[in-house]
Amino acid sequence: MDTHVTYSISAALLTEVAGLVDGGANGGLANPQEMRLMDYVSPSRYINITGVGDLTIPSLKIGNFAAKVQLQDGRYVIMIFHEYGELPSGNNGKTIHSKIQLADNGCTIDDNPELLGGGQCITTLEGYKIPLDFHNGLPYIKMQYPTDEDLKLPTISMTRGVPWDPSRYDKVKSADIPDFDPSSSDLEVVHPNFNVYGEYTNHHTYGEQVTLQMEAYEDLRQVSVAYQRRVASTGELLPDLTDPIHCAYHLSYTSTMYTEIYQCYALLINPFNLDYSMSYNEQKVNPIEYESNRKFFLNQPLQVIRSTYDATTRYYRHVPSTNRFMTYRSPYPALNHFRRHEIVFTDTVFSDRTAWGGIEAAQVFVGKMSRYISVHGCKSDADFARCLEDEIHKRGAMDKLGSDRAKAEISKKVKDILRTLFIDDWQSEPHFHHQNFVERMIQELKKFANWVLNWSDAPVEAWFAAFEYVSFIMNRSAKQHLNWRTPVEALTGQTPDISMMLHFTFWEPVFIKNYRRMGGKKFPSESNEIIVRFIGYAEDVGHSCTFKVFNEETQEILYRSSLRKVDPTTDTLNIPPYDPKPFDDLDDERIEQVIQTRAMDDPSLRRTAMFSPDELIGRSFLMNHNPD
Repeated sequence: MDTHVTYSISAALLTEVAGLVDGGANGGLANPQEMRLMDYVSPSRYINITGVGDLTIPSLKIGNFAAKVQLQDGRYVIMIFHEYGELPSGNNGKTIHSKIQLADNGCTIDDNPELLGGGQCITTLEGYKIPLDFHNGLPYIKMQYPTDEDLKLPTISMTRGVPWDPSRYDKVKSADIPDFDPSSSDLEVVHPNFNVYGEYTNHHTYGEQVTLQMEAYEDLRQVSVAYQRRVASTGELLPDLTDPIHCAYHLSYTSTMYTEIYQCYALLINPFNLDYSMSYNEQKVNPIEYESNRKFFLNQPLQVIRSTYDATTRYYRHVPSTNRFMTYRSPYPALNHFRRHEIVFTDTVFSDRTAWGGIEAAQVFVGKMSRYISVHGCKSDADFARCLEDEIHKRGAMDKLGSDRAKAEISKKVKDILRTLFIDDWQSEPHFHHQNFVERMIQELKKFANWVLNWSDAPVEAWFAAFEYVSFIMNRSAKQHLNWRTPVEALTGQTPDISMMLHFTFWEPVFIKNYRRMGGKKFPSESNEIIVRFIGYAEDVGHSCTFKVFNEETQEILYRSSLRKVDPTTDTLNIPPYDPKPFDDLDDERIEQVIQTRAMDDPSLRRTAMFSPDELIGRSFLMNHNPD
């Protein structure tokens, strides 16, 4: 009887066993019938699959998937696979786990069967062991489609939530082989324990050899364990040695090593230019589309957007949709408080409409050197002392405070605060408000806030939320005055991350978890999601990617880190109107003044003649006649 052996170039298309661990694939693929789609990456990115004969699968959307897996000790966990391409519905293709993508997250893949002396398991960075099943000579991970109840199980991230680019591990090692010189007599040893003539040179006994090898292995293991440290205050695991980018500081790399590291790191600092074509043969990195991102930066010029990208980071790749997982700490550490070495100018902006929360006015603070803008809501200028204390508490004690001699800004309580913290003060001359530097910045703030309200059709009561939204973006936009760096970096010395700014625009409808639905008592009459309006970013609530939303039904301002964008192709019911105006360039004369404040064109407001002292050098002038 003849026996035929079949070799499979891609068993994911031929076998029903899910979760092939493929060393020949350079990226993961997910069958949505086998793994649960948690959300797609934002902004959307796609991949093209080639390399399986003449088969080509174009434009697979990249997303994050979950699967229920049983560990080697019997426990069940939820495994999260980031940056996987979603196979089209109705496709018979099976899930494929890329070996190199798993290893990129610190997983150790021992895909040799036990019958050949292998471990036949995957060990995660945390030490969890996942058994592998062999079928027809290929390793698989046994998985289950998770239910809503299963999502409460402990979670393990199997791949990193950053744009996957396997080309960063490219290395042509064959090019390092030196040319052989037959005339050279100093031949290097080719095989260990043998000389160039093939004679055995290591005369240690077998037991001694094993002892030496185990001692060397134990030394390496101890070094590895020594670096598996956690932060005492948060319990956060420090980076593994396999991650040279994050270990650069801890291992005291030299400047030369820093250069080499950040050449590799350059592939990661631009998360939204990796609209790559994932092929088993080739991947390409596309340039950033600055024009399409202008809407996230108040439609400022391309030069500002391009310089802002150069002056910031975008490490936060993933914004979760609806709370499926509990979050306890931010993925990024908080900033420290410090002394603010600059003069800070302040003034009050009064509005003729009451904003949400009963806010009648906004106290604006602007740093002269850093150009950092902060706004505080208040019901009258009598709240200035409280606003000043909040500003000092959040951003440090300034060297000098400048104001326009308003009574609330030079009151006894304010003087006590300045005197206690050794803060100098300065006031502009009466009727010469233009001497206060904050006046020009308030004009810019009002201009952008009016543009946001007009463009988004938000109600006038949202003017203070627009103030906060605009100031947040202006503080993270590069300024030519700062050599094209950002006010946040000028104030804190740290490069800001703008990942959270590239997902939503002001007054955009988004989905959040229905927080008024208790358990399943209202199923199925109420949805588990509700529509709210995006109004800004929460700097003091939650972790670094927490947003502010407004519930139009209850008139509440809510703080959420899990939002889901509206999909116009599927979310068709009960979606509020959202029709932004075209993205025209900002023009002061064309912006409708929705926000009305005290006018600065009062006839009693006198202006001084402005000149430069350099213009007086070498000139003569007349003085009043002196009778003496």
